[in-house]
Amino acid sequence: MATALPTAEPTVVERSFSPEAEAELQAIIKKYPEKRAALLPALRICEREFGCVDHGGMRLVAQKLDLTPAYVLGTVSFYTHFRRPSDGTFVIEVCRTLPCALRGADDFAKHVSRKLGIQPGETTKDGRFTLKNAECMAACDKAPVAQVNGYNWELLDPKTFDELLDQLMKDPGSFDLRKGCKDPYPWTAPAEPTAGRTRPDGERDYEHEALTHEPQLLRRCYKGRPATYAEYVADGGYKGSKAALAIAPAKVTEMVKDSGLRGRGGAGFLTGMKWGFIPSTEQVAGNRYLVINADESEPGTFKDRKLMEDDPHLLLEGIVIASHAIGANDAYIYIRGEMVYGAEVLEQAIAEAYQNGVFGPDALGFGKRLDCVVHRGAGAYICGEETALLSSLEGGRGYPRLKPPFPAIKGAWGQPTIVNNVETIANLPFMFGAFGKGLDWYKGLGTPGLAPGVDPKWPRGRLGSRGPKVWCVSGHVNRPGLYDVPFGLSLQQLIMDPRYCGGIRDGRKLKGIVPGGSSFQVLKADQVDVALCYDAIADAGSSVGSAAIFVFDDSTCMVNALWNVLRFYAHESCGQCTPCREGSGWMEKIVGRIERGMGTMEDLATIDAIADQACGKTICVFAEAFSWPAQSYIKQFKDEFVAHIKQRRCPQGGRLCAPSQARPQA
Repeated sequence: MATALPTAEPTVVERSFSPEAEAELQAIIKKYPEKRAALLPALRICEREFGCVDHGGMRLVAQKLDLTPAYVLGTVSFYTHFRRPSDGTFVIEVCRTLPCALRGADDFAKHVSRKLGIQPGETTKDGRFTLKNAECMAACDKAPVAQVNGYNWELLDPKTFDELLDQLMKDPGSFDLRKGCKDPYPWTAPAEPTAGRTRPDGERDYEHEALTHEPQLLRRCYKGRPATYAEYVADGGYKGSKAALAIAPAKVTEMVKDSGLRGRGGAGFLTGMKWGFIPSTEQVAGNRYLVINADESEPGTFKDRKLMEDDPHLLLEGIVIASHAIGANDAYIYIRGEMVYGAEVLEQAIAEAYQNGVFGPDALGFGKRLDCVVHRGAGAYICGEETALLSSLEGGRGYPRLKPPFPAIKGAWGQPTIVNNVETIANLPFMFGAFGKGLDWYKGLGTPGLAPGVDPKWPRGRLGSRGPKVWCVSGHVNRPGLYDVPFGLSLQQLIMDPRYCGGIRDGRKLKGIVPGGSSFQVLKADQVDVALCYDAIADAGSSVGSAAIFVFDDSTCMVNALWNVLRFYAHESCGQCTPCREGSGWMEKIVGRIERGMGTMEDLATIDAIADQACGKTICVFAEAFSWPAQSYIKQFKDEFVAHIKQRRCPQGGRLCAPSQARPQA
């Protein structure tokens, strides 16, 4: 279970805000229906004002927000990302989750520890550096990755890290921490714009469509800076929102239903149907809220971060459309606490939007108030679950809530609320005429649905997979990165074709692929010739999920890979439900024992029993998140688990990352 660093202090320093900080806090409080919701932003002010969140700062915040010091301490202790008094000037966090481990993060982390002369959780004697282990930083294609005071440094190796450390020691005051991001393989053009058809005339040719597809969601990305309001408008932006605002809200919802847009955050639920659950004001009076789930933290997922950092106005235009459809006057973007730069970009873009009348008392000149607020989390994977996110947004611990009632009926502050993922909302402008597109164009992309009763094989029909899509590819491929290609392309072709990921690095063979993020099932090499769409991937035994595709070569120890996944979930359990709190830790210990050569055959049955006792018996689906991969890895690669047990050792030496002869260049 995740726990914050100790907060015990020998003395309590009395704190007070500067007049500027006090004015900032009062302005923040006005952005929320309740004072308590300003708790996480207020603690961020403490970090900036006092260098950390200490007991004096927590007492001050409690006083300002009419909370008890105990409540503030209880909330702070839930999150891992606040700076503590024991932290050094520079907090260095190294990601070791599975996608990064597949690119050498474990050996890199050992080098960082040796170089600093400290272990994770410790601070150097001069108080300059603190080292911490970190969870996924949404840069899995550019591993190894470390954060320095919340800013990503990517494609690191021992040499480049040593150079970074030397610069921090030489010039700590003026060193620019924002220059560590890299883009070795930008996806800015069709894979092969002149490709010919591969199927007979009259037959749908998904391969040809993918090869000739002009990137849409990533079209303004990879410029080394965020697209400005002026650039976005010049490219056809905000035309879609103006068109949508001229249409009745119910009609907008119907158009989104007709589009077939499914949620891009993991569940794949139909977006328009979700909006349709919002009750009328006659049924439930009061405000409606739109909340953007930008807490992208599923290992292997890094698309939302790119969209926010490079093309923030695409998200903001989608927010205008969605808010109009559901009748919301207030939109909140809940962004991961680790995405410091992304939050800065969004704040700047929102300021531009206000200056140009997109937000404010007369949004886009249509006589309706619409306000938008960026709300930073503080380090908790569970806040990616929509009800946990709402608990955190309201100023509490990120605990999931029982459903029903669903957020559309009773969500933020007890009012009807829609929670949608970043990429989901970024799809909306295309449907309403932005960039010269429209609903017909949108529906023409991807795989169609199937009505119930048409095919006896699918009596309940098929929902289909429509619209533009971004895929996140990491692990043992030659060109990891983001791929803006439509649904329908073969997963095998995306990975092996030289026009996309270019195959397995160093000429090794493919062993397996996880197609939807660390919480989903793994597919073996002979199962990956399957269309990239919700229905086909589900038929293969896994899920599109958050489109986080990570690839294993034939040198990978799958026992150690599972152990890595389970360490993540054992750390990230919120601890509210016993099956998760205890079960995730038990599984992690058992698989770790097998990896170290101390397992028994009974352990495999025990893992399966824990999964059965956890799944469907908790408030949220966190139990499934650690159980599904455990059962899947053992089922698909049982011979490896048996070999570990019988040989009393790891036959592959625990290898997750074979030494590579090639390294991406920035």
